[in-house]
Amino acid sequence: MIGGVAKRYARALEAIGLERGNLDEILAQTERLAGAWAAAEDLRHVLENPLFPIEKRREILRSVADGMGIGEVVRNAALLLLDRSRLPELGRIALALRSMADDRAGRIRAEVVSAVELSEAYYDRLGAALETITGRKVILARRQDPSLIAGVVTRVGDRLYDGSARTRLAEIREALVEK
Repeated sequence: MIGGVAKRYARALEAIGLERGNLDEILAQTERLAGAWAAAEDLRHVLENPLFPIEKRREILRSVADGMGIGEVVRNAALLLLDRSRLPELGRIALALRSMADDRAGRIRAEVVSAVELSEAYYDRLGAALETITGRKVILARRQDPSLIAGVVTRVGDRLYDGSARTRLAEIREALVEK
């Protein structure tokens, strides 16, 4: 879940991106920096450790951002997060900003989890059906989870459509226990 802090920072980045006409660039940079933050445990340890002087931590973060080609807006936002001990929010900020950019562009993201690999035709039909339901362009992310046994689970925004055999079996089990 994306909290209020992440949404506030994301709204600020969105406003700057819209004003400057480079929202997609700011979004891409925020996602790249958030990915680096999530992947680099040593970096997190140094930047979150109050035993290191704040100026040294700022210097390290500036160096990392510059090395990644992160622009001034995102770098300054990250430095502000560092100063306020909120750098761990970076991933949620990137998610919130992605959601805002998708909303603005009339897109919505959906995750489709299936027990087995499904055909492209199935994904095309599912995407078209979801676009009809939502009235937006749907971007499908796919993954497999054999524990579903059979069927498909689709999450679109806050909605979950569960057509898995695992869930149906659990419902049958509960019904039998109640009787």
